[in-house]
Order: sequence, then structure tokens, then C-alpha cells
Amino acid sequence: MRHLVRQLCDKEYQHLTLIKSMPIRWNTTFAEISRGILLRPAVNQLIEQLTCNVTGKQKDAASKLKRECHLSPTDWDSLSHIATILSEFNDTTIELSKSKEPTICKILPIYKTIETHLQTQIQRTNIDGDHANVKVGLQAGLAKLKRHSDKALASKYILLGAVLHPSFRLRWLEMNYTQSVADRAKKLLEEIFTQYKESSGAAPSQPAATILNLSKSFFDRVIATMSDSNELIDAFKELEMYFNGSYPCVDGNVLLWWKNHCLIFPILSRIARDILAIPGVSVSVERLFSSSKHTVSDTRSSLHAISASKSIVTKDWLKRGLGDGVAYLDGASIWNKYD
Repeated sequence: MRHLVRQLCDKEYQHLTLIKSMPIRWNTTFAEISRGILLRPAVNQLIEQLTCNVTGKQKDAASKLKRECHLSPTDWDSLSHIATILSEFNDTTIELSKSKEPTICKILPIYKTIETHLQTQIQRTNIDGDHANVKVGLQAGLAKLKRHSDKALASKYILLGAVLHPSFRLRWLEMNYTQSVADRAKKLLEEIFTQYKESSGAAPSQPAATILNLSKSFFDRVIATMSDSNELIDAFKELEMYFNGSYPCVDGNVLLWWKNHCLIFPILSRIARDILAIPGVSVSVERLFSSSKHTVSDTRSSLHAISASKSIVTKDWLKRGLGDGVAYLDGASIWNKYD
């Protein structure tokens, strides 16, 4: 196969080889089809050469395999059509697999993008009049996506994640969903905003605050109440500014935007820090679980669950740089039996 690729394929693809898909990972099917399309001349020639230099029963078997593997121009067109459909899912998988970016804020936009993509592909399939099975699969995928979208919209954290993306905010929900969805997201953010506002402005202890208020004159207490009201109005002005699209995010870097605007939106930035830390998908958890085999090995099979969990999570934190600058060995001593 190597020499066929070098002889027949474009120079930029001559270092490539075919990819074999795995049933448990759908994106390997996309990789297999995409790579086959790039190496199409070599694949066709390889199939044609199956019956060369064989005789007897081997030739019969090779001829049968050749008929099964033969790809007509129509077959290649079908594969290209399937690769175009799967490309959006592949890009989505890569986007949601990023470990250094928040993903919960991307769930609804990605669902909406996939929905538009599937609807477009269904329309194109209708116009062509071919690929009936592909059309059925697209319709089934669209129906399944609708179920997942409904579940996502029912989750308050996914809604909050979308609103807390400074490139989307409420405007994006109003444009892509019903007004009731946008109103619910606004109400959720207002409620959690009030909770964070109260927690940040709470007095150290209620009895001390009561004694302080009683020591003031009646008019001083009235002025203090007015001051608290003005502070509350200023705090909610922060929400109003955010909803109105102040300080737009143009580069899509969510974390950097909140870091740069934490003084302008002090309460909202605290909410964003907590909400955006929630993983939108289980990719990071699955990666961490898969890496546990390096910790809980055959030679360490007596580890308790708590010890193994702490070790695995600590290693993951260290890989992400959370231990930079920490002096681990301060105060530690090495025991030497010969001392």
C-alpha cells in the first residue's frame, strides 16, 4: 500500500496510510472515511490488484473479495457525503474535549449548530434524491438531538453557562429559542446574582449588626437604609450592563474576558467562576478514570479507594500546573536507618 500511495497520490498525502476504525469510537469511522478519500487512487488500485498473481481457489477468493470491496464513483460520492455530515460531529467532539476551556457555555450553541447542519444535509439529500438510508439516519439523528436539547434546556446550569458566555448573553437565546427560554435564563441569573450579592455583603454576625443599628439615632438608621438601597441599585446596574451587551467579547476567550472585566462585573465574575468550572461533558472525568490504571496497578492493588482517589486527582492537578511554586519538601526529612 505504501508504494501505491507514493506513486498515485498527491505529494502532500504521500506520507499517509489508511486508518482502521474502531466500533467503540465513532470518530474513527470519520477518520477512516476521510483518509480513504484522500488516498482514493491508491485504494482503487489496491482493490484492482487483488486478483493479480493468484490462481485456483485463491483467485476465486480474491475475485469475491474484489467484488465486495469495489468502490464505484457513486460509492465514493456517498462516502464524501457521509464525511461531510460527520465532519461537524468531529469538530464538536474536539471542541468539547478541550481541557483548558469551559465547555458548559458551549452546549446550547453547539446543539443549535448541529441542528442547523442536520437540517441542511436533509434538504440537500432531498434535492439529490439519492442516499435514502442516509436521509433516514439524518432524520433519526435530528430527533435524538431534539431530545438532548430539551434535556439541556431543562438544566439551569447549562442555561446559566450560555448566558455567562460574554459573546452570547441573553441576546443569543432570544434569537435562537423562544422568549420564555430567555426569560427563564434571565430569572435564574437574577436569582443567583441576588444570592451572591447577599453573601458578599453579609455582616459578620447578626447580633453585632443589631446592636450597631440600635445605637444609632432614628434618622441615622433611615440614611443607612437609603445607602443600602443605593448599593443594591448599583449592584443590579451591573446585571443591566451585562444584559445590554456592554463590553462585547470579540475573540471568544471566555476566561480571559471575565478576568479582564472582573472589576466592572465583580459579582457576575464570581458567578461565572463557579458556573463555568462545571464540565459540560464527561470527557475530562473519563480521561481521569482511564488514567487510574497507572496508579492502581497490579503492584499497588492494596490501595484503598480514598487513597487512590486522592493520588489520581492530585496527579491531575499537578499536570495542570496547580502545584507550580509549591515547596513540597519543606519540613520533610528522609529517614536513613544507618544514621
